[in-house]
Amino acid sequence: MTTIEMPQLSTEPVRRAVALAVNGFEVARYGGLRTDTNHAPYDLVAHQPVFRLRHYYPDAGDGQPVLLVPPLMQVAEVWDISPETSAVAMLHRQGIDTWVVDFGDPAVEPGGAERNFSDHVLAVAEAITRVREITGKDVHIGGYSQGGIFCYLAAAYLNSTGVASIFGLGSPVENLPIQHLLPERLYRDLTRAHSKVLERTGLPRWAVQQMFNWSSPQRTIKTDLEFLAALHDRESLLPREPQRKFLKRGAWIGWSGPAIAELVAALSEDRLVGGGIVIGDRTVGLADITCPILAFIGEADPFATPSMVRRITTAAPNAELFECVLPVGHFGLPVSSHAKAKTWPGVAAFVRWSVDREAALPDYIHPMPTDDIAACPHGGRGFAAGLTYGAGSAVAAALALPGATVRSGRKLAAAVLDETLGAVAQLPRLVRLERLGPDTRVSYGGMLDDAARTRGGDVAFLFQDRAHTHAAAKIRIDNVVRGLLSVGVRRGEHVGVLMDMRPSALVTVAALNRIGAVAVLLRPGDDAVLEAKLGQITKAVTDPEDAAAALRLGVDVFVLGGGAERDLPPGVVDLERIDPDTVEPPAWYRPNPGTARDLAYVLFTGHGAHIRADRISNGRWATSALAAAAAAALTPADTVYSISPLHHASGLLLTTAAPVASGARLAMASEFDPATFWAEVRRYGVTVVPYTWAMLHPLVTAPAHPAERDHPIRLFVGSGLPAGLWRRVEQRFGPGVVLELYASTRSDAILGNVSDRKVGATGRPLPGTPEVRVVAYDPDTGRPRIGADGYARPAGVGETGLLLVQADPHSPVGNEVALRGVFARDDAWLCTGDLFRVDTDGDLWYVDSLAALITTANGVVSPRQVEQALGELDAVDLAVCHPVVDATTGTTRAEVVLTTMSGRDLTTASLNEALQRLDRSERPDTVRVVESMPMTSWFRPRVVGETIDTCGKTWRLNRRNGRHRAVAENPTTPNTAVPIAMARN
Repeated sequence: MTTIEMPQLSTEPVRRAVALAVNGFEVARYGGLRTDTNHAPYDLVAHQPVFRLRHYYPDAGDGQPVLLVPPLMQVAEVWDISPETSAVAMLHRQGIDTWVVDFGDPAVEPGGAERNFSDHVLAVAEAITRVREITGKDVHIGGYSQGGIFCYLAAAYLNSTGVASIFGLGSPVENLPIQHLLPERLYRDLTRAHSKVLERTGLPRWAVQQMFNWSSPQRTIKTDLEFLAALHDRESLLPREPQRKFLKRGAWIGWSGPAIAELVAALSEDRLVGGGIVIGDRTVGLADITCPILAFIGEADPFATPSMVRRITTAAPNAELFECVLPVGHFGLPVSSHAKAKTWPGVAAFVRWSVDREAALPDYIHPMPTDDIAACPHGGRGFAAGLTYGAGSAVAAALALPGATVRSGRKLAAAVLDETLGAVAQLPRLVRLERLGPDTRVSYGGMLDDAARTRGGDVAFLFQDRAHTHAAAKIRIDNVVRGLLSVGVRRGEHVGVLMDMRPSALVTVAALNRIGAVAVLLRPGDDAVLEAKLGQITKAVTDPEDAAAALRLGVDVFVLGGGAERDLPPGVVDLERIDPDTVEPPAWYRPNPGTARDLAYVLFTGHGAHIRADRISNGRWATSALAAAAAAALTPADTVYSISPLHHASGLLLTTAAPVASGARLAMASEFDPATFWAEVRRYGVTVVPYTWAMLHPLVTAPAHPAERDHPIRLFVGSGLPAGLWRRVEQRFGPGVVLELYASTRSDAILGNVSDRKVGATGRPLPGTPEVRVVAYDPDTGRPRIGADGYARPAGVGETGLLLVQADPHSPVGNEVALRGVFARDDAWLCTGDLFRVDTDGDLWYVDSLAALITTANGVVSPRQVEQALGELDAVDLAVCHPVVDATTGTTRAEVVLTTMSGRDLTTASLNEALQRLDRSERPDTVRVVESMPMTSWFRPRVVGETIDTCGKTWRLNRRNGRHRAVAENPTTPNTAVPIAMARN
């Protein structure tokens, strides 16, 4: 063969021009310069529907196993671009046994377009299990970008079992900085609009490529110009050519719609940090990670700024956290000269250190700072670059905005207005409240149906780490409805419900409400039989644990829930054995027929002879649901933590009602245990914690928990919180604040201290709820004082009076008798039986209930006012004032039992100083310090009939001077107390 020799070029410019032309033609034809790239060898160990598992250098030996996870938008070859930049090769040279997860291209893989975020996390969890089974060792896992997020969540899903350590390269756990440039509500609505579109369309490969290549326009342009300027010099370009071609063409694959939609939703709702990510049907939080974590941070990374990556300190408080900061961008973390010098040697060293803590870590790996993460610099991207990036991302998002704007333009415009007006953000709920009339069709069952129709895929409630969607809840409720219809439950029938707090209890109440029956919520205990009679029940639904007790009610008993395997006593009917598909609903059945005026529930307060039945209409329930949701500013990003049973007013009217009215999640716990509370908060992503009376006391007095730091709780909401405990809650758990509510079961009155300006205040009526007034009252009769004009006399500023609630004079008011002609000839008002005072600003302060007042020989004592006065003392922990009957004389005295703060002593001087704010006639006869405070199941002190050990410190009131003096007492004193103290439920 004849060889044609190139002619000798006489000048350098001609040679450069020819080389430029030859190399340019090659780039135009092949997309880059051809290189002889040899990839690292691997075996395909597993081939699953969502992933393939590669084992690199399978014959290399027995090193520590490291599993590498790519991001969604890049191929698995990101770990092996070229011999010079191959992560798997560099780890192999460090003695690491390297494995790689390959998700494949969703545009090519069967079912790839339908993969969601959970599928990828579960795939990583399965890969960890496979590698562990094969190697017999715990696995070190690491990922790039979203790959690191997958690693975090897979470790949390596995509760860190089998995971030796985690490293993430540019893996953020909070959303992009653009969210901080927009009002929260507007940002959330924009994000949800985009997510819905992206869920259907996904992001094609070209969009992903452009989004990443143009996230830093200056660098992209500079790199392209440098490449063109050196195109004549092939030898200088070849070392970096595999990396350049990879980024320009070979790196990118599309995102499946469901996967990106779930990721956007998780980031926008801050669930990676706060917890509550749903993987499969389970909820996980990164607080479940207990193995060491190493985060690599790029100072010039536009996708994962230092503060976004460092939020892992908030999300994973139980892990040891380290970081390595490099002067690179996003792609420079796995592939660059810095990656070659520090990333992969650092990973290998971190792996060795995780196994042997005596091994040394490189000096460029440091413990991650945990203080003031928000103040940490974001890196090399300024405000203008941030806007460029945000705009580029929006344009790259599959051109989704025009369609989203057409469908949701009104919503977004309203969101802008809401943000501008601030408090008007809750306008839709307030408008719905205002429109509630006696004939308005509204009910719990109806709201749940609306939720299933409009947001069926969203999580409705969480229980025992399991997530249940609105769509699944509707199927379950409808099945129970058919079961109840088959055993003869009819509209308007009173059906007892005796169940612990669990999903089946919610389903039972919702199913009865959907039928239009009345749910009579019975309390476990000896009073259940009497309550069944007062509630006029004809049937009862119970859970397996309470089935034997329910048989004593004297009606037909039906059991629901508790699993397939359970032992039921004879005489009960198992609703779970009824096939709903075989039940034909009767002709009269109409789902959710209830109107606002219809009776829906019966609750009970008091005990024994003092039991009172409170009748709750659909309208009363809806008012509580909408008003509480508005007062707490609940959104779909919130998770409400509930331990209150449905037979308690807080459980029925607040914790289970407000979430369905707002789209928030409901996390149910069967019991309140400070030892597990913070783990559940992190796992469920709890943001709102309802309370009753002293429920938060064990949290305040418990030792600090690691998950307590930077917790996600923004609000504690409830009623009856003592002022002293209120202050301690906000001091310890800030920035979470307290929202104290007052809701009367006798009326639609709902008050709230929304501003949290005054500790101890009840606040003002919530928008959309009835008008209230405080009137002077006669202490002897408990009725309003009447003025010369025949109308009730309003109470003056600071004067204690009765709280009246405006009622509709043309509508029935349940079992309460309305007062007529109170302030005008034809008006109607309900008396709540509760005492309030109004301050100069118009805020209301709860004094006590008439039923709780203690009449002594010295005067009338308000237990709550005594408790609040003593609660101001630093030495006092909890205090309860209750009546005690002298067994010999039959007279009643007011006694205080209290516990003191650890290490603090209550002195006679401080005691008298605190009680000086009360009139002499309002001061207790006796004050005793006790070792511990017995509590009811809903966290009210239980002193009736109790024998309480005194610590040896007792004070008695000297009626001549109104001061208390210390006396010696029998250390163990039985209480013979009238049950009236329990009327303060």
